[in-house]
Amino acid sequence: MRGSVQNRLAPDKARGPLWVGLAWALTLGWMALIFWLSSLPDLPGPEGQLWDAALKKLGHLLEYAVLSGLLWWALKVSFQLRPSRLYIWAFLLSLLYAASDEVHQAFVPGRTATFFDLGLDALGMLAILGAIRMVGRSLALQGPLHSERMDGR
Repeated sequence: MRGSVQNRLAPDKARGPLWVGLAWALTLGWMALIFWLSSLPDLPGPEGQLWDAALKKLGHLLEYAVLSGLLWWALKVSFQLRPSRLYIWAFLLSLLYAASDEVHQAFVPGRTATFFDLGLDALGMLAILGAIRMVGRSLALQGPLHSERMDGR
C-alpha cells in the first residue's frame, strides 16, 4: 500500500490533526497578510529612496521565504510526499501565489507589478527551502530519529 494514493494523502500520523490545522492556519494567515500589504497604495518606509527601495526588496525576499517555509511545513504534516516532491510543491505553490500577488499589485494605485520582484520572491523561496533541505540532511546524518523531523525520510 506504499504507493497508493490514499497512503500519500493521509496526514502524517506523528503530527495529528492539531498540527495540520495549525500549519494551514499559519500559512493562510501569512498569505492574507501578504495580500493586505499588497493592497496598500504605499508602504511606509525610512527616509531616503535608496533605503526605502532596499528594505522593500528585502521584504520580498523575506515574506516569500516565510511563505514557502510555512507551505513546506503544511504539506509535510498533511501529505506523505517524497522529500523532493515536498520541496517542489512548496516552491510551485509559493511561486503561483507570488505571481498572483504581482498581478494583484498591478491593480492597486501607486503599486506596480514587476518580474524583478517575482524573481526576488523566488530567490527567497529557494533560499529557505535550500536551508530546510540542508538542515534535514544534517539531521539525517545524526540518525533516523532526527531525519524524520525535517527530511521526510
